[in-house]
Amino acid sequence: MLSFKVIFVLGLTLAVASAGEPQLVGGITTLSGDELKEAETQLNSSLKTLAAGEGPNYQLGKIISARKQVVSGFKYYYEVELVEGSKTKTCKVEIWSQPWMPNGVEVIFDCPDGKVTKKHNAQSEVKLREVKKDFCNMFAIKVIFVLSLALAVVSASPALTTRGKGAITALSGDRLKEAEAILESSLIKLADGEGPHYTLGRVISASHQTVSGSKYRYEAELLSGDKTVQCKVEIWSQPWLDNGIEVTFDCPEGKVVKNHSA
Repeated sequence: MLSFKVIFVLGLTLAVASAGEPQLVGGITTLSGDELKEAETQLNSSLKTLAAGEGPNYQLGKIISARKQVVSGFKYYYEVELVEGSKTKTCKVEIWSQPWMPNGVEVIFDCPDGKVTKKHNAQSEVKLREVKKDFCNMFAIKVIFVLSLALAVVSASPALTTRGKGAITALSGDRLKEAEAILESSLIKLADGEGPHYTLGRVISASHQTVSGSKYRYEAELLSGDKTVQCKVEIWSQPWLDNGIEVTFDCPEGKVVKNHSA
């Protein structure tokens, strides 16, 4: 069961990560919708910051296209129309944002009149957004890695995989005591009703299987009055059903099947 749960959680994590469209390191993604608006905000912020300093003094006319790449930080690649006074020109603009560094935003303008590279500090709002997104992407990658590692460990461990659905597990220690308590409980309930009237002598061996509910199989010595009989007993527990406990006694005198409530 544990291996199935790990697989399910891993699949769910991957599905959530895919739905959020995380960008892999080095991959270049063409932007649209909310991501394009975010890229436009980043460009406008850089243009205003540079215009308030040494320049160049551009305003954004329109974005023709925009792409994004996850590197050490983020790189935005734009094809844009920039307005400078009364003139409009088409330029390629590249913004490399490393907002945790001093002057961590590098802006390259590649326009018909030449290429210019400028740097400025990240604006607090932009910096916070970038750091938060970087953290979320890294967290998703770590979650996927940890779950993949857990899946590998589970798959490699017979002690874990043998307890999957359908597997029969020999019981010992505390689990054997738990199985013994279940058998004694069934014997008491049946003896209080139509029988058979057995009490438990000793459990020779016991095993457990996960099916629709649980199955316990016993080799046991049962006491009936002054007689001791060695029987195979099977308890199929489906406690959500009426009379959902089925007990099968396979003794030398024959086989008997009884049901009782949980």
